[in-house]
Amino acid sequence: MAHILYFATVPTGAVELLAEEVVALGGKVEKRQPTGVWCQGDLAFGYRLTLWSRVANRVYLHLQRARVDTPEALYQAALEMDWQQHLTGKTPFSVSFTGAGAGIRHTHFGALKVKDAVVDQLRARTGERPSVEREGPHLALHAHLHRGQFDLFLDMSGFGLHQRSYKRGVRFKA
Repeated sequence: MAHILYFATVPTGAVELLAEEVVALGGKVEKRQPTGVWCQGDLAFGYRLTLWSRVANRVYLHLQRARVDTPEALYQAALEMDWQQHLTGKTPFSVSFTGAGAGIRHTHFGALKVKDAVVDQLRARTGERPSVEREGPHLALHAHLHRGQFDLFLDMSGFGLHQRSYKRGVRFKA
């Protein structure tokens, strides 16, 4: 069984409930934080957690961790990933970013640095530039920077899990 690291976010006060859910779905709890639970399991566990969790807001598959101290170091860390494992030059993707530090004060700037690294690598390897789409990307990445620690994730849920089965534009008649 491949051990993949996940981070599942949770509403305030529900960390213990999520930890119990992780174990019930076949995962191993690594660390509890006020914002979520770090856990391990195989890919099937990640899918189960995304599909069956009643507590988690989002489920992220952890791709990379690096120490960064400048925007250029952030770019280099993202560039070191082998992006062809996850997307092609034709795969629309998005990048969200939270946190600050290492000379990055705006989340949009941090997201742009990560996006530039992904696009530059794929363009160099495939000759194609993937499109960046905020709405409905095929692959959603999430980056987080806190006290010089950069974590990069693949968003397994794509949107908040509370929106499952939510349909836009559907109106019910009374």
